[in-house]
Formats: sequence, structure tokens, C-alpha cells
Amino acid sequence: MHNHHVALNKVFRYAMRHRLIAYNPCDGVELPRLAAEKDFAPVFLTAGEVEKIATAMDTQAPFGTLIRFAAFSGLRSAEIAGLRVRDVNLAAGHIEVRQTVRRVAGSGL
Repeated sequence: MHNHHVALNKVFRYAMRHRLIAYNPCDGVELPRLAAEKDFAPVFLTAGEVEKIATAMDTQAPFGTLIRFAAFSGLRSAEIAGLRVRDVNLAAGHIEVRQTVRRVAGSGL
């Protein structure tokens, strides 16, 4: 709810600044109190649940492997997308994140 309000407020402020509207309808809106982070317990898939999903996706290669890699490495999608062969050292058993990929509007990525 809060994120939607922030986005709408920015749009309406832009419209006011460019004299497209007379007032910002977001002004004066009282939002519900944001829940504290402690109110939300993170939920993680178990190894068995990850394997179940990955097995179902094995028919659509390489998505099963990608799901396993993402779940067990803990990398974010932008970090995975930025990986290059030189970043993966199987002998040492580690991955070095040197870059991330960010989607840019109109880039086709």
C-alpha cells in the first residue's frame, strides 16, 4: 500500500508541477501504519521444496538447474545474470560476483 502511494504521489506531483492538474489527490491521505520488520518472519523453501520445483522444471532445461543454483547459492537474479564463466571456480568451490545486470527500459534485456 505504501509503495503504491509513493508512486502515485510522484506522478501527481509531476502533473502539478507541469500544471496538468490543480491539486494532488494524494495530499491528506492517511496510510495505515507500516508494520515493523519484526512483524514479518522470512519464509524460506526447504531443500526438498526447492528440489520438487527444480525437478518439475527439468523438462524446460536449463531452468531446473537454474532454480537449484539460485536457491543454494543465495545469489539474487541480477547477480546470476551478471555471472561470467571466469567468475565460477569449481575447483575452489566458490563464485565471485564481479558485476550485476540491471534491466533498462527499452534495452531488450
